[in-house]
Amino acid sequence: MEKIISFTRTNIEKIPVPKKRTRYRDTEKPGLYLDILPSGTKVFRWIKWIDRRVESVLIGSFPGTKPETARERAEELNAQATMGINPASEKRKKKAAVTFREVFDAWLSEAKDREKKTWDEDERRYKRHMSTLIKTPPAEITREEIKRLHGKIKNGSGLYEANRTLALIRTVLSWGIREYAWMFPNPAAGIRMFREEKRDRWLEPHEIPRFFEAVNAEPNPEIRDFVLMALLTGARRTNVLEMVWKDLDLESGRWRIPETKAGEPQVVPLHPVALEILKARRETVSGFFVFPGTGRSGHLEEPKTGWKRILDRAGIEDLRIHDLRRTLGSWLATQGESLLLIGKTLGHKSQGSTATYSRLAVDPVRAAMTKAIDRMLEQTSNVLPIAK
Repeated sequence: MEKIISFTRTNIEKIPVPKKRTRYRDTEKPGLYLDILPSGTKVFRWIKWIDRRVESVLIGSFPGTKPETARERAEELNAQATMGINPASEKRKKKAAVTFREVFDAWLSEAKDREKKTWDEDERRYKRHMSTLIKTPPAEITREEIKRLHGKIKNGSGLYEANRTLALIRTVLSWGIREYAWMFPNPAAGIRMFREEKRDRWLEPHEIPRFFEAVNAEPNPEIRDFVLMALLTGARRTNVLEMVWKDLDLESGRWRIPETKAGEPQVVPLHPVALEILKARRETVSGFFVFPGTGRSGHLEEPKTGWKRILDRAGIEDLRIHDLRRTLGSWLATQGESLLLIGKTLGHKSQGSTATYSRLAVDPVRAAMTKAIDRMLEQTSNVLPIAK
């Protein structure tokens, strides 16, 4: 049910963020509406019954578009409708010629506005894999073209990357069809994903001495320390890369991750070896990030080359950085820790266990992590996993 208010800056700012999309109508200008999304985004629209259907034209987002500007635009659209012109139909004709690049840019802008966590990964996939689509209008993109691209990415970058890219193309086109009121079906809909085998790879006991020796021999201290922290904390790769000094308490030995993939904060107890690494870095690393980088983000972004050097040096195959996280979980499991405690340690979240996780204190997690890491380090024949 729509609500009616006078569209002023003060009135709009006072509107609370709803749990679901809510629509308001302006008391002064016929056809002028304001949609408010659960993300907090507020969008002016012109809506009118024309040609036996409800037509809608996007005017702009508040506060970038002022209420006075929205009223002026609504007045122009009302005038066109009075003269027998359907503004929405005219706009669709123009938008039918937009390219996939323009649709993606518009979708990405909205994704950033609603704080989509993986927008930077989406942008990277777009730049890396979708060059053959960018100049094509979505109406001309065929199902066969997308299937060929899906297979090409699998052969070059693996089936996981191919599936994530296909999902992204499908999402962007669905958004465009909905936003621009296109009448053609999504050409990416119904294309089957490649079957993904669940990985169970982790560092075996006999591999750990060679692994630590190879890490210690790594000439790049950023890569070396990053790899060690990924293993010794069990944290996700992104969280370790984005680690900042203000979230670390080196006195109590805790790292607070403000937001994990599960959407919640996590407190990670730091093993004494991890603390020693961080304290050594604190003496030489200045700035915001623990692992600074030269890219746009300001932190280390792509340790792939350094990771390959370490694996080649250790003679270890088929090991990914994410497998370090699985390694800590596996060592916890082999010492008989409960699944709930392992989940708490790794920051997992499930509907059935969230309430139980919230009752687990950090101390038993610290004890379990310390015991598991100590057992791992026993395999290294007294090779200290930090540079001397």
